[in-house]
Amino acid sequence: MKAGTALPLLLLALLGNPVYAACDDGVAIKHAKAFWEHHRNFYYTDPAKIKELLTPDFFSVLSREAECNADGEVCAIDADPWTNAQDGDVVEPITFSATSSSDSTVAVTMRYRLAMTDTRQEPQEVTLQLQKSGDQRCFLLDDFIPPGEGSLKKQLQQWQLQNDGGQQ
Repeated sequence: MKAGTALPLLLLALLGNPVYAACDDGVAIKHAKAFWEHHRNFYYTDPAKIKELLTPDFFSVLSREAECNADGEVCAIDADPWTNAQDGDVVEPITFSATSSSDSTVAVTMRYRLAMTDTRQEPQEVTLQLQKSGDQRCFLLDDFIPPGEGSLKKQLQQWQLQNDGGQQ
C-alpha cells in the first residue's frame, strides 16, 4: 500500500462512515421538527410504532406508561407534555433551535405560543433531548422536557417506581 493512501484509509476507519459525520445540530433540529410534525401524540400511542426513534431507556418508560393506560387509567402523564396543559393549542410561530450539544447529545428547544383562548396566548417551550445513535438515524429521542417541568423520563420513572415497585 502506498504511503499516500494509508493515511486517508486510517482516518476513514477511525472516524467511521462519512455519512454519520453529517449528524450535526442542523440534523438534530430536523429530527425534532419531524418528531413534532409526525409524532406529536407520542405520549398516548403505542410506543412500538416509534421504537426506532427512541433510546431504549425512553422506549421502556413510554412502554410501561402505555401498558398502564391500556386499562383506561390515567397514569403518570395527565396532561399534554407539549403544552403541560389539558387545554389549549400550540400556535405559530413555532421555532426550533439547538440549545446545547456535546459529543453524544444535542438538546433542541421548540418555542411556540400556547393559545388558551382566541385572545390569550402565552410563550412556551419544550426541549427534546436527542442522543447520537452512531448509525444512519443520527439521533434518538432520549428525553422530553415539558414547559415548566423537569424530565418526562424521570417523572415516568419515579411514578412507575412508586406505583408498581419499578417492576418491568
